[in-house]
Amino acid sequence: MTETLRKGGAAILTLSLLVFTTAILIAWGRGLDITCGCFGSESAINYPVKVAQNAGLILVGAVLWWGTPTKSLKKNSRGRQREGEEEPGRPRGE
Repeated sequence: MTETLRKGGAAILTLSLLVFTTAILIAWGRGLDITCGCFGSESAINYPVKVAQNAGLILVGAVLWWGTPTKSLKKNSRGRQREGEEEPGRPRGE
């Protein structure tokens, strides 16, 4: 279940970032000033920097979404392998 929640959360965050980045690119292309002063600054948005920041976050989200689970996610709460799974390099039944 943890794997499903991780992938679902990463998918929602990554897709949301894609939508917001697309909106920023559209505003930049139309020459709009979308400064709102939400974070205490009313200086103009530096569009290339904002798009680069979002691209980096999208990359991290994609790695989390499609990345392989770590060893700790494959273990149950007691640190043992779940039923039906073998530990690497260890024959079944030991």
